[in-house]
Amino acid sequence: MSIELARVRLRGIYAVIAGVLIVLGIPLFESAFLAPVGYVTAADAAAHHGDFAPLLAWIATYPGPDLAFHIMEIVPFLLALALPLNLWRVVRPVGAGKRRPLAVYVGAAGFACYALATAVGTATSLRAASAYAAGSHASAVSGFVFAFGAQNLLSHVAGGLLVAVFLAQTGIASIRSRSERIPTLLGIFGLLTALLLAITALLFLAGPAQVEVGTGTLSFAALAFWLAGVGITLARLKTLPPAEETGARAGGESASRDSSDAGPSRRAAGRSARG
Repeated sequence: MSIELARVRLRGIYAVIAGVLIVLGIPLFESAFLAPVGYVTAADAAAHHGDFAPLLAWIATYPGPDLAFHIMEIVPFLLALALPLNLWRVVRPVGAGKRRPLAVYVGAAGFACYALATAVGTATSLRAASAYAAGSHASAVSGFVFAFGAQNLLSHVAGGLLVAVFLAQTGIASIRSRSERIPTLLGIFGLLTALLLAITALLFLAGPAQVEVGTGTLSFAALAFWLAGVGITLARLKTLPPAEETGARAGGESASRDSSDAGPSRRAAGRSARG
């Protein structure tokens, strides 16, 4: 096995872990460790009534579990950071062109936005909870709501739209390539996931301080299944497409066009010489 193939397969395993953490790990952690100490009740008050005071009071009382929960949330996106390059290497060989396609950077930036927003949210929630515990209830809550809205803009809006663009690009590329390495059905599912993420981003854009929107859970579940599906596909790869495959095909098409364009010129020159 080549080093490059081993790297792609490893990133596939990371993607599977990321998908499992999103769809199973985080909910199980929440129900097993956070619900018994009152997190769900505090979070419901914020989600359904817009009252963030109980959530800040809970964070002030249980800073350790809150930190652990944020770490659980950030890990999947850190694992997915290198996926765009490795997936695109299979869908469309990177070495075929002089530069990496924009889709690689768009996807990586999207996952990075999710991770960065979670990291920033960890710091802001602990700081706001500390201020709340010190007695500055009103200012702590208002500051936390503002920071929470900014966090949503960074994650669900910026991150969601960037990941949606990446999924759409790779989905279209995999469907057009009709490659056995990336199933067409997975490309179609990527397009549907992109649509859900885009809708979710627009809903959060309309109200950044919302805890949840109608398509939020569904879009994250779809993203988790897409990550797992892509990860399994990459982890089971036996070979990689040659890096020069696309370049050779493009070069052949260019040479064919050149020869066809040169034909009329040669005929015209021949007629001129005879004349």
